[in-house]
Amino acid sequence: MSLDELWNMIAMRDGGITPKQSIRLTCALNLGLSKDKVESLSDEDLDRARVYRLQRGVQEKSTRRGLFHVPGTAEHAEIVYTIQSYLKAAGVGILADIVGAENFADDWAFRGSTQDRYNVYVRETWHGIPVWIPHMETMLRTLGLKRRSARNTPFLRVAAISRYVYRRRFDLFGDKLPREALERLAPREMFSKTTAERAKLQRRIERNEERKFKFPTDAIFDQVLGELSADPTAKFRMDGEWATRICLQHRRVIHSDTGREQFVDCLYYRDDEGLWNGPTVDWGLLPKERLKSSKIGNIEILNALDARLRRRRREVDEQVEDGFFDDEN
Repeated sequence: MSLDELWNMIAMRDGGITPKQSIRLTCALNLGLSKDKVESLSDEDLDRARVYRLQRGVQEKSTRRGLFHVPGTAEHAEIVYTIQSYLKAAGVGILADIVGAENFADDWAFRGSTQDRYNVYVRETWHGIPVWIPHMETMLRTLGLKRRSARNTPFLRVAAISRYVYRRRFDLFGDKLPREALERLAPREMFSKTTAERAKLQRRIERNEERKFKFPTDAIFDQVLGELSADPTAKFRMDGEWATRICLQHRRVIHSDTGREQFVDCLYYRDDEGLWNGPTVDWGLLPKERLKSSKIGNIEILNALDARLRRRRREVDEQVEDGFFDDEN
């Protein structure tokens, strides 16, 4: 007979409770439930209380080590912002806007590792007590991943978490967008290595911590774009809507063979999804685009962008005008 079985036999003979029952009752009380509430719990609920209390202990320990991030912390906000940048980089920026605007991730917490990987927890309410429930099993099934062992839950990179958000868009955003709109969303690169690079660029431009990217309020931006507009081939207007979609990097380049120093003006474009596109990628404005880091290439792309936005503006104005006359009739 084991020690546990012996203790249980003695407790039952004396009309008391077993050590296992005592532990479950203590865990339920420790979670914050009242004594009356605890006494009314079923055995199943008492087992769950023990699990929740053990999980809370792990979470509290991780919090002290700076590894468990709940809503309201700077670390949590950084992870959510990175998820948004991945969604924009994948071409589904409308989901990123909802993540930010609706605070959808306020019901998520993240437990990190030392390699920028995370376990995800979802907030639930159990008998009026908020608890953080591990969500990794659902995420792994959705992503088609497997545990390496029963005791080892893999940590996921933010790219994988973002991919999960996209795949579960009908459940997560079904009350925010029509189903038809969610069905039409198709990532352009399915969260590849290129997506990671685009997401990193997105964060660099939006934060602009080193002030390397110049916007219309910057003197260098006005100077460079003014020189481009003075060229005889330039057709874009300096006061055009395109200026709200463009930023500039005034980069110094030193040629390795000659040692000659040269300044290169690289253009970046924010598309309809809110994604910033660099000078080496196709912006989809011309049949064949040059690099957006040369004078000729910059003028050509600005001409095309200004023409497209002016054409769109005319179409919108015509639709508004047609609607106005229809109402009058």
